[in-house]
Amino acid sequence: MFGPGGSRPLQDWSDSTTALRRVLRPQCGREYNLKLSQQRAAAIRQGKSEEAIDELRRASKFAPDQAQFAYVYAVGLHSARRVDEAITVLESSMEKHPTDRNSLHALATFYRDAGNFAAALDYAKRLAAVAPGDRQISDLIDALARRIRESKP
Repeated sequence: MFGPGGSRPLQDWSDSTTALRRVLRPQCGREYNLKLSQQRAAAIRQGKSEEAIDELRRASKFAPDQAQFAYVYAVGLHSARRVDEAITVLESSMEKHPTDRNSLHALATFYRDAGNFAAALDYAKRLAAVAPGDRQISDLIDALARRIRESKP
């Protein structure tokens, strides 16, 4: 993985912490942010979840106007099996960013995985309104509606 502007590769956790601070600058771009979030997810899987989650929380608080930071923070929480906290972060982010596709999709899938199909369906429908014609979203809505019908007595 490379830092902003194609600089030297990020080698370890300390490099990635420095890189996270750099990512808060707008010129780093979306692709770099996504790579950094992948590195955070890897850190969480390697048992460094509290450090990674704390960095993601700080980034989210530092840049509340950017939905992506809240999304990445929520994914980190979810990966650490802190599902309720992840959902809370995303729902809070929705107040400022009601059409953020990543957050809407994450809420739909987090709620689905938690068994709350009604809430999942609500977020999936909101996602469909933002991304009309997306077949995968339509399939998700159909699957959720089917689960709700099947769960009724």
